[in-house]
Amino acid sequence: MTLPAKDLHTMNRAELAALVNQALDHVETYQGVSQGDAYGRGIKFLVEDKVQLGLAKEQMEAAGRIFRQREREARRDTDALARQSLRGVNRLEVMNPLKQKAEASQTRLQGGRLFLHTEQGLAVQS
Repeated sequence: MTLPAKDLHTMNRAELAALVNQALDHVETYQGVSQGDAYGRGIKFLVEDKVQLGLAKEQMEAAGRIFRQREREARRDTDALARQSLRGVNRLEVMNPLKQKAEASQTRLQGGRLFLHTEQGLAVQS
């Protein structure tokens, strides 16, 4: 708040009332907030943001690892089914479990893909 260039004794009642009102507004606005407090509050928010970004990065990396693992499992199970089929093994007791395992791996892969995309979406929003 800046003081007027005019001497306070020469001001009329309306000008003094406006000056007092301005001073009271200034006190209410900045009451109890020092520069150190404001700086500390700002640093606190920066640290919290950095921690949140670090957690989001870790979650993204974990989601990526899970997705890559599920992708390897799905590829392995699908390859096992294809190998048995190419060998001419068409017995139900052999092929049904392989087919079920390959389908389950594909389902887990889709879940991992959805989780990864969700994490990426959340990271972009942050």
